[in-house]
Amino acid sequence: MASDFEPSDQRSIRETALALAGIGMLNAVAAVGGCALGWLVDSQLDTTPVFILLGLVLGLACGVLVTWRDVSNYLRASE
Repeated sequence: MASDFEPSDQRSIRETALALAGIGMLNAVAAVGGCALGWLVDSQLDTTPVFILLGLVLGLACGVLVTWRDVSNYLRASE
């Protein structure tokens, strides 16, 4: 039951949910930002969507690295 949780447990659940939502937003922003920068470079150089794809890959890679770091820090802190 929800009443079995102490206030500190509810706070911990809320903090965990916010941290996970932040990780999801970070990945979305990294992917969209990489595509946007790639589109900007492609439009300036008048090239095919090579840089859009490169920006997407780099954005996703950055998102994965930051996610890995955040999850590792969270797991270390919970020990």
